[in-house]
Amino acid sequence: MDVVDVTERLMAEFEDRLGLDLISRIVTVCRRDLANKPEGDLPELVERLARQRLLAAMQPSPLPGPRPPSPESGPARRRPSSP
Repeated sequence: MDVVDVTERLMAEFEDRLGLDLISRIVTVCRRDLANKPEGDLPELVERLARQRLLAAMQPSPLPGPRPPSPESGPARRRPSSP
């Protein structure tokens, strides 16, 4: 499977927002990550996985800071004081 074809298709879609180096690197990594898949399925699988990762790369990173409480923890409860 030639990653150049996939890279060219994704370049047409993402070149205005992401650089060629990043697109090429993501496609290459996706190809490596899918190395154990059947050869006939690879072009479509690599393109889909690369597109997902490219879209994720365009999302802003969450700001560092305290995490909100998880829904499982519920509100903090105080223990009654001992007499």
